[in-house]
Amino acid sequence: MKCLVVGYGNMGSVHAKYFQKNNIDWGWYDPEPKGPDNKRILTLEKAKDFDKIFITSPEHTHYENYKKIREVGYDGYIFVEKPAALNIDHVAEMLSDKKVMVGMVERFNPAVQALKSVIDKDKLINIDFSRCCVSSKSSQVSIFEDIGLHDIDLLFFLLSLDKVESYKVFTVDKTTIFTSRAPLCRMIWSKDTFFKERKIIVRQTDCTYEVDLQEQSVIKHWEINGHHVSQSLFVEKSSPIENEQNFFFKGGVIDCQKSHNLLLGLIEPNEDRNFRI
Repeated sequence: MKCLVVGYGNMGSVHAKYFQKNNIDWGWYDPEPKGPDNKRILTLEKAKDFDKIFITSPEHTHYENYKKIREVGYDGYIFVEKPAALNIDHVAEMLSDKKVMVGMVERFNPAVQALKSVIDKDKLINIDFSRCCVSSKSSQVSIFEDIGLHDIDLLFFLLSLDKVESYKVFTVDKTTIFTSRAPLCRMIWSKDTFFKERKIIVRQTDCTYEVDLQEQSVIKHWEINGHHVSQSLFVEKSSPIENEQNFFFKGGVIDCQKSHNLLLGLIEPNEDRNFRI
């Protein structure tokens, strides 16, 4: 198997690291010389020489690169980092292509998989997501595009939702709070904190699950005869990106149209378009 990375930036180099780890032949394409010369191709015309293609370029170029790759005659599987695109029509076109997979990497976090196996949405009281980090001066994308989509997608994924009702967004400086009534949910995203934080708290009528996506841990809290009891659930730690790659290599695709619709409705609400869930 031979893989091509289109856009050799941070995520492109991360994917390449796992190609090298698993002895997968690879190359890269980028207008700027950023990677090893012996792996570089100078034109997307050569995309047809590769078995799998990974689009890891800046978000606003995803759709353009996708179209170019198809136009040169490549008809194989394409992986696109999230978000797929920043236009609802472009997203719909790309996701209608059954050979396109969008990189919703948190779905492949072992802690998320463990949580999904035990969560009971019929007993759900509320759910909290927090995703905070130190601001990157090089980042040119909004907090929604950069980190918000992860939690929006996990909300749909964990609860197998068809829609999210009555939601609001509040933003102050580099911190955003998303709330919804059905399900009762709160998301806190910030790019102005002192350390990274990626957590989920699920409160049910019978217990509470505390999930740390960085540590890949899930702790269950409940009561027995009025006494607090906690137990760490088994989580087999592994790389979410490597898990995601393996899923893609097997021909896997992801249904993330609903989470993209909600994301784009937050970025640019337009009541004349079917952005809102």
